[in-house]
Parts: sequence; C-alpha cells; structure tokens
Amino acid sequence: MSSLKKTPEDYTAETIQQVARIVSEMAGIQLGPKQYPMIENRLRTRMMRLNIPTFENYLHFLRQNSENESQALLSLLTTHHTYFFREFSHFEHLLNNGLPDAIAKARTRVDKTIRIWSAACSKGQEVYSLAMFFNFHLKSMAPDLRFHIWGTDIDPESVRHAENGVYKNEELKQAPAMYIQDNWIRGTGAVANFSKVKKELKLNCQFTTTNLFSSSSFLADKKFDFIFCRNVFIYFNSEQITKICKSFSNHLNPSGHLFLGVSESLQGLQLPLQLVGPSVYGHKGQTSPVPQFKPLEKRIQRGPLEILCIDDSGTILALLKKILVKETGFLVTATAKNGQEALDILKTQKFDAITLDLHMPVLDGVGFLQTYKKREIPILVVSSINRDDTTIAQKALSLGAADYVEKPSLENLAQAGNEIRGKIKTILQSSVLSHPTESGNSNDPTISSPTSSNTTLSKSSALKKIKVLIVDDSATIRNLLSKICHHDPIFEVVGMADRPSEVKDLIRKSKPDVITLDIHMPEMNGVELLEQIHPLFNIPTVMISSISKEEGPLVLRALEIGAVDYIQKPQMSNISESAEQIRNSLKMAASVKIQKRDKVKKNLVSKTIFDQRNLVVIGASTGGTEALKDILEGMPKNIPPILVVQHIPPVFSAALASRLNNLCPFEVREAKDGDEVLANQVLIAPGGQQMGVRLSHGRLFVTIKNDPPMNRHKPSVDYLFQSVSKLNLKNVVAGILTGMGADGAKQMKVLHDQGTKTIAQNQNTCVVYGMPREAIELGAADFILPLNEIAQKIIQICEQQNGQNPSANPLKKAS
Repeated sequence: MSSLKKTPEDYTAETIQQVARIVSEMAGIQLGPKQYPMIENRLRTRMMRLNIPTFENYLHFLRQNSENESQALLSLLTTHHTYFFREFSHFEHLLNNGLPDAIAKARTRVDKTIRIWSAACSKGQEVYSLAMFFNFHLKSMAPDLRFHIWGTDIDPESVRHAENGVYKNEELKQAPAMYIQDNWIRGTGAVANFSKVKKELKLNCQFTTTNLFSSSSFLADKKFDFIFCRNVFIYFNSEQITKICKSFSNHLNPSGHLFLGVSESLQGLQLPLQLVGPSVYGHKGQTSPVPQFKPLEKRIQRGPLEILCIDDSGTILALLKKILVKETGFLVTATAKNGQEALDILKTQKFDAITLDLHMPVLDGVGFLQTYKKREIPILVVSSINRDDTTIAQKALSLGAADYVEKPSLENLAQAGNEIRGKIKTILQSSVLSHPTESGNSNDPTISSPTSSNTTLSKSSALKKIKVLIVDDSATIRNLLSKICHHDPIFEVVGMADRPSEVKDLIRKSKPDVITLDIHMPEMNGVELLEQIHPLFNIPTVMISSISKEEGPLVLRALEIGAVDYIQKPQMSNISESAEQIRNSLKMAASVKIQKRDKVKKNLVSKTIFDQRNLVVIGASTGGTEALKDILEGMPKNIPPILVVQHIPPVFSAALASRLNNLCPFEVREAKDGDEVLANQVLIAPGGQQMGVRLSHGRLFVTIKNDPPMNRHKPSVDYLFQSVSKLNLKNVVAGILTGMGADGAKQMKVLHDQGTKTIAQNQNTCVVYGMPREAIELGAADFILPLNEIAQKIIQICEQQNGQNPSANPLKKAS
C-alpha cells in the first residue's frame, strides 16, 4: 500500500518537533507539547523575515543551513524579557545579608575583589543593575575594594547587546535614580531616546557566550561570592537543574549566595545547598551572617514608617495619603504646603523619610534642600519633572535628595503608588548604611557612627501576618502559590490541601485569614466545597480559575455563595507579572469583613414608561457581580436604559450577562458595537474592550472599541463616564459600586458637576470600599446608599426627571 502524502499540518508538526529537538540538544531546554504553540508563533515570525512561505520550505531551509540556522533558533527561543533591578527583594537581601560578609572576605584577598557571576545575563540589564548596585554601596561601605561581574548567556546576540551597553531611556527609568546617577551618557539627536553605560562602570563587567551544561572552560578555577541564575530553571528538568547547581556549588565561595528566580526552587533535590533567603541559597551548614546594618524589614516591623509630605497641592497630598497607608507599612504623619512650613515642623518632629515637591511658593524644594542641612532623614523628590530636561531634578540630587519620581495622578495611582513606596524603601535601605546595629558601633572603619534621629527604633508594634490556606489538587499550583506568598513577609502559608475532605479540619487547625480555592478538584468542585465551608467559617475566599469560558458560570456561582474574588491560575510563563496581582488580591481579600447581605426588595413597581429621556450608567469591580445582581433584581419590569461596566475578563462578561438575563424581567446582554441604547434593556461591557456611547440623529448608540486601558482597566468605568460627559446629556444617573482602586471616580465628578445625579455604594455594604470612597472624597456623590436602597433610588430619580419635563427629549437638544 502506498504511503500517504504529507499534509501542510504534517510539515508544521514535523518542523516544530525538529526545532524543539535542536534547541534541546544545544541548550538542554525542555520544549514539549505545551511549548509548541510558542515555537510555532515565533517560527512564523522567523519565516516572514526569511521570506519563506511554508513550514515545508522552512524544514528544507533548516536542513540545508543547519549550523547557522540552529544558532538563530537558539536566539529566537531563549531570549526572555528582562529589566533593570528585576526582583528588587534580591537586592535588599544582598545589601543586608550578603554584602557585609563578602566585604570581610574580600579584604583578606590579595586583589581585594568581590566576584559576581550573572549566569543567564540575557541582554545585560541584570549585569549593569548589579554593577550600579556594587558601585554605589562599596563607595560608602568599602571604598578600598573592587568588584568584577561576569555576564554569560547561551545566546550570542543577547551577549553582543549586553557588551554594547546601550538601552532605551524608558528602560533606565525603572532603576532608582541614586544608582543611575553618573553611570550613563544620554544620547543626543537621532539617539536622544537612548543612553550608553559609562566606561568607568563597564570596566567592571565582562561578557561571554557560555552554555551552562558545558561551562568548564569558562569556570576554570573561578570562585564567586554571588551567582545569579534567575528565571532559567523553569525550562529544565530536575536532573538538569541538579547538574547545573552542583557546578554552581563547586564554584561558590563558602559564604557565597546563589540567587534564583522568585518562582524557582531547589526543594526536593539532593544538593549541598540550603535556603538562606527569598529564592536565595547558600552551602549547607552555612549560617546566615549577622548584618552589620539594621535591615529595613526590622524597622518596618516596629511600626509604620512615618513620612512628612511637602507639597502646595492639596490634591497631591491627598493622593500621597492614599499611597502611604498603614497597610503598606507607611503613614503620613505631617504635611507642609511649602519648604518653610516643613522647616518649622522639622524643629519639633522626627520622621523616617520626606517627600518633597520642587515647585512651591514661599520656599521651593531647591530652597528647602539648600536650607535644610541635616541629612539624617532621606528625601524623595515627588514633583512634576520634564523627562527631557532633568536639570532641576539633578540639582535636587546634588543638594542631597536621594531620588525622584513624577507626581501621582488618579489615572496612574496604583502604578505611581508602587513606584513611590518602592523608592522610599530603597532610599531607607541605603540610609541604613549609616546606622549600625543597636548593639553598638561596627568595627569596620568605613562605617559611619549612628545619628541621634533613628526614631523607628522606639516603635514596638508589628505588622500582622496574613495566614493563607491553599486548596488545590495540583501540586504545581500549590507550590507556585506558596512561593508567591513567601515572597512577601506579610504572608504565612498555614496549610495546603489537595482534597476537599481535608479542608474543614485544616481550617479549624490553622485558622486562616484567607483561603485560595481551586474550581476543579476530586470529590467535589470548589463551588460545592464553598457551599459547605462558607456558612460554617465565614472566611474570605479567593477562587483560583483558569479564566476559561466553561468556568464562567462556576466562578459567578462562587461569588454568589460568598467568594470575595477570583484570580487566574499562575503560570510559569507569566509568573513575574501575575505574582504581584495575586498577592494584592489576597491582601485585599484578607481585609474584607464578610457581612450578611441585606435582602433587596425585588421587582419594584413603576408606572413610568421609560425611554431615551433617561440613561443610567453604572461601574463596579471586586464584589460587583453580586452587587449588580441585587440592584437589577430590585428593578421593576419597565426600566430606563442601563449601561454597565464591570471589571471582568473577556470570557466571563457573556456569562455574567446570561446569568443576569435569566434572573431579571427585562433583557440583559453583552453589548455589541452599534447597539442602540433602549429602555427595558441592560447592556454590559464586553471584557477586554472599552465601551462608550455616541449620539446620532437624536438616538444613543453603544461604541465598543479596542482602545488602550484607562486607569489600568479595560473595560474602564471612567472611559464610559467620560464618553457620556462629552455628550452633555440631561437626565443621566451615574453610580459607582464596590471595587478596588479609583476607576470611575474622576469622571463621575465631571458628570456630577454637569448636573448628573450620582450614587455611591456605602462602606458597610461594599466588599471593597475603594472606588466609591474615591468618588465620595472627590465630592462626586449626591447619594451614599446601602446596596439594598440603590435600585429604588435610581428609579425614583428617573421618575422625577421624567415628571419634571415629560415631553422634552434631551437627546435632541444635545444633538
């Protein structure tokens, strides 16, 4: 019988398998079926560059150009995303636990050099981050010592990029300014958006192409104080990891430290290494050195860090108070509207750090720095700074400011908050260098004596741990979630269960503050388990979902039963991005006080016939799916047109609309572009899209666009509210319900000022009192109501609007 002719799909599969085999043989990377879609996508890009139309043609090209093309494939499939000062907790550990001992050891060597190996340096950001770090801290801690960093990677193209030492200015903004200063040359003209590392810093760095499985020629007789091999082991199996780590151990000094990625672990492997820090390993039997300097973590544990904020803008001071809160380890204990007020405050009060605006009346930021000569309190400039002209910022740094960031706004509050908190911790960490331990002065002559203003030493309160119980039948997911939690000292994983039958006993034994609960498990699914445990224990629960279409109804049912939130299952491919989101969700959930919801009076009766004379727009986030259900179930059969933005993934929005449609006496569905806005209909924004409104010939229509996120959200409440405000409509009602963040608050204030009647859900009935609080504090809410009164108020307002002017059509006037 003749053999069957190969199809294009056969050639695609054959090509992918051959590419996986080639890369595996060259680099040891395990590329299996789960990685095949990634290989196919990247190969298509490669084929476009080579002008090769089919996988059959590419397979032929690969066989004819095996040596050169294999190297190109290696580069294509091993180059990962990286950035400056990635995983900053490692740098904190390095400063507090690794560097003091390394300094002592280096002083016993003839060349007085600290040696570092970046074993998967990619395009060099890690190497230059380390170089800036050591350059900065050794100047104050041990100016008599040198450091040398070897950067190696299997990809020659990445190594060439690292050796060149040129990066976009946008990339460098991620690094603390105190490290960046005096180490980079900014380009001009055609290369104005780029900067090049200075020769003086680069002399400490050396790059070469090396395969971790055949690195003997590179290693030779080298010994390192620190080895960084982060986010590499996710591609290798246990046998390969063991082989590489044994090599690392042989070339790591007795008190040296090995740094892995935050999602990586050596647990269960037979290695002469032990955990000494967050994803940091040392030789077995190695005792962690006592830091010569008081770690910032100990200072934080004694109570929130007290901050003085100096700014003439009341809005900015209010935003800083939202950013620097007790829950994050900070507290704004005083504010000043100019430099002179701040100087007066500093005569009688002590602080851990200062934030400083540069543009102020009476005495500006530069004048304050010139006048305030004491330097025991670190200063972070928070000011409107022109990134193309940083003269004033550089002036502030030269006068003693430790770093600078741009002012926060409502639009970027979450991102700006992370940056401001992170930089304050960084400059405080650095300031620890001038504060020896409480037991007395260090014997090291390069350490300065303690100052008299270390006010945090007297604080006694400690941050309360958040106890987490992880319930998931997948060992991989349990371990990932555990590692994600362990990365933040506020979490304590008090138990893990893989079967629902174990959970009740674990809850009684460990008394968790929050539970993560998988949807799909043996014995019963997570929703069925939640139905059993929620009435008994009333513990905030976060569902772990694959965010698939099939799981949409299950997640919504879990939220109805009492789950606080849901998060997507963590994956190795996006662990760095998702870990912080998961930790934030767990912190939020743990802070929720589970309350019994008041019953909403269902199906109010209204004799009003609503049409496009009215429009109701509602925004919600965490807890919103159930809040919307309560409100819509309380509506009469005849309702005004309602548009809803609920923060929700794309695959869940249709499920939410379907669920509500089955419960309500009017139509509820997911909105489509071009839908007319009609009475007796609720349109819900599709997940992953922005929903707005447009006016045409006196009629309103929905717009659905793939516009960028607004306030980090897509769909965004502010996006919908803004589109409504631009039409200047009459008879609009806007509402903000439970949710984390500030989305919707700013544009609801605009609507409020235009005459729109506005409603905010009150604190007692919110799952998360974030979005409503922001609106209320801006003065954007006419009514602050419990959830069970909102439906009635919406109908009441719309009836009054119609009664005041029953014949007028505000749309015609607006058109």
